[in-house]
Amino acid sequence: MDYLESGIEVGKQVVCIMDEWNHEDYLAIGHKISYPLKDQILTVRDILPPDEREPRFGLRFHEIRNSLITFDHITDEPAFVSCYFRPVRDTSIECFTKILVDLPKEVETV
Repeated sequence: MDYLESGIEVGKQVVCIMDEWNHEDYLAIGHKISYPLKDQILTVRDILPPDEREPRFGLRFHEIRNSLITFDHITDEPAFVSCYFRPVRDTSIECFTKILVDLPKEVETV
């Protein structure tokens, strides 16, 4: 799924749905990276298009800022693959109160 279809946009909030990151790549070159945690809500700062190194969209967040690193001859701030996130959905209490209104006043007991 392309990030546009997923509803992820710069300035919008997402929730991390999986946090099984590959730490070895960065540790091997001597960098400590801050990673999102599962269920953490983050605000999208940048969306990076896929490239030859990573076929999926990358995301950077206002809440997590990492130092620039050089990896595969490219210096940049690490980004996180978009498939590990989903948009935060607004939930209104109205949908729950409607369920209560539609319940019968008395429930038969068996």
